[in-house]
Amino acid sequence: MELLVVIAIIGVLVALLLPAVQAAREAARRAQCTNHVRQLGIALHNYHDVHKQLPAPGYRWGQQASSHAGPGERLGGGWTGGSSLASSWLVSTLPFMEQGPLSDAFWAGVRELPTYRDWYRLRDATPDHVLAPVLRTQLAVLRCPSDIGVKEGFVPRSGSAPIARANYACNTGNTTPFSSGEQAEASTRGPFVLNFPRGHARGVNFAEITGGTSNTVLTAEIVAAERSGDTRGAWAYASGVFINGGTKTGISGSSGPRPNHLIPPNGNALDDNLMDRPANCQAAPDDRWLRCAGAFEYPYQTARSKHPGGVNVGLADGSVVFISSTIELRVWLRMLSNTGQLPRRAVADGFL
Repeated sequence: MELLVVIAIIGVLVALLLPAVQAAREAARRAQCTNHVRQLGIALHNYHDVHKQLPAPGYRWGQQASSHAGPGERLGGGWTGGSSLASSWLVSTLPFMEQGPLSDAFWAGVRELPTYRDWYRLRDATPDHVLAPVLRTQLAVLRCPSDIGVKEGFVPRSGSAPIARANYACNTGNTTPFSSGEQAEASTRGPFVLNFPRGHARGVNFAEITGGTSNTVLTAEIVAAERSGDTRGAWAYASGVFINGGTKTGISGSSGPRPNHLIPPNGNALDDNLMDRPANCQAAPDDRWLRCAGAFEYPYQTARSKHPGGVNVGLADGSVVFISSTIELRVWLRMLSNTGQLPRRAVADGFL
């Protein structure tokens, strides 16, 4: 009996201690994620110091001429005028994260891919292509240890080399980053611009962030998808590592025009109104982080993390803050805008 009592007491003590141990471990993981966000902020500031603007969030293959490509991108190997590259902002930032050899290997591999008048074409890199080892590279600085689990690489199409995952994304504004009409309004744009002027992607100069660099989101955490058919977190794929505030009014769906669909950080994905719509979606229906609606004309996705209560966000001044999941939507949308304003159409429609 005495032995049973001792065992019972030990069991109770372990049960009381376990949550504290788990909380301590999560605190350490969150601190590591915070450090990663800070390192990315330093790398982006160094990029800006050299090129006088941030890197573009991604590049089109054919519609963006060499004269519009981001500074520092090497358009060699016979590419001229109408041919440009497929990449993400993370690819552009590699040399500033002490990953110069990986950057060189990426561009050497891209030179062997054909050019197209299409978006983000890494899908012609087969598993035995020279670019495949680069795309499969998993950089520790791009992963948050709180987002554990098996993460299959994103496969752009059957037969393509998988692209490894990341947990950090750039801010492309508070509404639809893929619509040049929406992006024509300064209040909707973020530090990374995907489609303005029409057909061109670019990163802004910090002087364009008139709402204040200490108030504007530069980067944020995302939860990486676990299945090969979902783009979210694909580090070298432009539509895999961005966040925005949602989508605009009037996009047609099967049941007619959709209303404004704007999402706070860590929006509960089990709520049909707070799901992501990534460019490619393959998530489980009961996944409270990554449940997603089918892709349509204008993808959108919000900041997400597996930290209790919020997400780590890198601001344009280089600082890192923890944003609560309960932040007021109006405040969050202002933080995603270079001007610190709400999206005008959402206000005009009475949505905000």
